Amino acid sequence: MLVLIPFVVALAIGFARGVNTGIHGTSSGSDTAGQIQDVMGQSMPGVMVRCPSEIQRGKGSISDCTAQAPGEPAYVVRVTQDDDHGHFTWELTPQRAP
Repeated sequence: MLVLIPFVVALAIGFARGVNTGIHGTSSGSDTAGQIQDVMGQSMPGVMVRCPSEIQRGKGSISDCTAQAPGEPAYVVRVTQDDDHGHFTWELTPQRAP
């Protein structure tokens, strides 16, 4: 089965893979979403990112957020904690959000 990804989302997938960012202190979902949205917004103005209210802060913990460009379906953003200090790596996946 072939899944077609809208051009703006495909552009963001290429842009977002392997991007490292981080926060110190508590890893709230709004902090994480804001940082991801700032980066994604550079190539996709108006993109909205939402994350769970609390993100697990242990090394290797994985959380799923969603990203949605105007007029497009929402897609899963996989957030992986790189350490125990709130640094994380995120990737926009080709998987549509439920």
